[in-house]
Amino acid sequence: MKKKFIGALVAFLALSACKEADNPAVVTYEINTETSYVEWRGYLPEGNNHGRISIDDDEVTTENNQVTGGSFSIPLSSINVLNLEGELKEQLEHHLQSADFFNAVLYPNITFQIREVAPYHGDGGEHVVDGANYEVTGDLTFLGKANIITFPANVDFSGNQLHAEALITIDRLEWGMDYASDPEAPQYILPGIDLHLVLVANQQ
Repeated sequence: MKKKFIGALVAFLALSACKEADNPAVVTYEINTETSYVEWRGYLPEGNNHGRISIDDDEVTTENNQVTGGSFSIPLSSINVLNLEGELKEQLEHHLQSADFFNAVLYPNITFQIREVAPYHGDGGEHVVDGANYEVTGDLTFLGKANIITFPANVDFSGNQLHAEALITIDRLEWGMDYASDPEAPQYILPGIDLHLVLVANQQ
């Protein structure tokens, strides 16, 4: 009886795998690390610092041109400050990687895991990317903590390529990044961080 059950289970799994492989509506896209990136901007009481960070290779899954899942990681070793030069640039890059901020030695990557993608019915606005057509919900993890975030995104399919773009604002305090968070401190840094996500993926 046990052998019959195992045999039936193996046959069912094999049949399910064949159906998924034969379904042309289910497509996996591989993220292009050369054209995908995140621009970041952190704020001081007067002025801001900004830069760019890379996205590591990962996948996005779709069905009938609808995103159904996926994930990507952001290597903190790729933090790049764009508004400073020379020694000041290097100092800030190393400081952002230190335990005061992202603690890249213990947590070398930021990760995002998609939970849900639904049609976006909002009216747009200052912090919404142009042409937003989907609302993305997922787990954003850094400093060893995962928080659920939701943001509008523009997702477009062209040929064998998927292009996604979003504007995201997070509060670093919600992940425990509390360095220079006292408004009365001489080196106060506002808790909000603005992110501009640009993701390009190619059909596998």
